[in-house]
Amino acid sequence: MEDTSCFYLGEITLTLGHLHSQSIIYWDRKPENIMLSSQGQIKLIDFDLYKDSIHQGSVTHTFCEKQEG
Repeated sequence: MEDTSCFYLGEITLTLGHLHSQSIIYWDRKPENIMLSSQGQIKLIDFDLYKDSIHQGSVTHTFCEKQEG
C-alpha cells in the first residue's frame, strides 16, 4: 500500500507542478476533487475557482464559474 500511496502522491505533485508552470493556482484541493482515469492516472476536477496569470510582482486574476440552479 505504501508504494501505491507514493505513486499517487507523486502524480498529484506533478499535476499541481504542471498547473503552476502554466501560471495556474488550483484552489479546490480536497479528496473529492481527485479522480482516477480508467488507466489509473490522477485527474483533478472542479475548476470552478482558480487563479491564473500568477507571475511574481503582477496582479492575479481569479476565475469563478457561476453555478446555475
